[in-house]
Amino acid sequence: MINIVESKNCCGCTSCASICPKGAISMQPDKEGFLYPVVDKDLCVDCNLCDKACAFTKENENNKPLFTYAVRHNSAEVLERSSSGGMFTAMSDYVLDKCGVVYGASFDDNFVIRHTRAESKEQRNAMCGSKYVQSDIRGIFSSIKNDLNDGRLVLFTGTPCQADGLKKFLGQIPENLIISDLICYGVPSPMVWKDYVDFISKINRSVLKEHYFRAYEYGWKEHIALSVFKNGKRYTGNAYSNLFTALYYSKLVLRPSCYSCPYTCTSRVGDITIADCRGIEKVLPDFECDNGASLVLVNTQKGKEFYDKIKDVFCSEDINLDAIMQPPLKGPAKRSARREQFWDIYLNKGFKAAIYWHFGRLYSLKQFIKKLIKIK
Repeated sequence: MINIVESKNCCGCTSCASICPKGAISMQPDKEGFLYPVVDKDLCVDCNLCDKACAFTKENENNKPLFTYAVRHNSAEVLERSSSGGMFTAMSDYVLDKCGVVYGASFDDNFVIRHTRAESKEQRNAMCGSKYVQSDIRGIFSSIKNDLNDGRLVLFTGTPCQADGLKKFLGQIPENLIISDLICYGVPSPMVWKDYVDFISKINRSVLKEHYFRAYEYGWKEHIALSVFKNGKRYTGNAYSNLFTALYYSKLVLRPSCYSCPYTCTSRVGDITIADCRGIEKVLPDFECDNGASLVLVNTQKGKEFYDKIKDVFCSEDINLDAIMQPPLKGPAKRSARREQFWDIYLNKGFKAAIYWHFGRLYSLKQFIKKLIKIK
């Protein structure tokens, strides 16, 4: 029976709950809003499949990249809905054109971020763009297994811990599954995200209509978030002036397991790894990247064969990984010394009190409202 004694030992991948033959494990939110497995001991038969499927507590046998590329999609329209170079669209277009299925993270009607299933490009488009919150992936692994058993070509995109959870759930990885993991800086709490949405909606006196964690219209190199409300007003800000983005980079609201993440290295879980190609202008100054560029790590022979099938839809160039090394490939996020105090205030006094406490070091209350909650 799986037993999570310390929160840092669970990444919330749902592999244990998905594999349980008796449905004895459910994923329930803790006080910080992160999902953890809860076992119904009356249903449990001590088969230990859950322990065997746990991705996070096992030594991982992952792959060093075989090839590393800078990639830019040929379509300007694709780049406009992408966070970087459009690699996800290139991969998913191929799979969908083969009557396959794509799994990735998207917003639901209440702006909860969930992994969903797409059989059309319209459904897939909701998955485009960065999502800086841990997605709810409950039920997805079983759905993927059903599609694989039906012979469908499947593309799964997610964080490395989610990708590894899927692999542990499946055991044997079939040829009709392509796994693409992301270079991940850590996943913030879904509860904090919900409270943030409620907070800015209340200030704006309107309901959130659209949100972009990285808005293309401000350029892919700038981390500008954009919230659009039903009354037509817009709230924008960068990594310092957007409230949620600033919380994300403060490392106060990341899942506890992120601070000891075993996937923050160059040994990768997926067949292909994708990320922003930050710093490309210094490494490949002649590569045209004004409209975006993806860093693509091809980690397996299956990944290389898949890459070769889709490479005609984008421009690419070999790039030295050491020269373009992203921080999450060097080690996990450092736990903030202020995290415990932040959450103590959050849980006892609420979201508003916690953010005033944190950002009050930088701004007076008046400046805070003016700078961080600037509605246009």
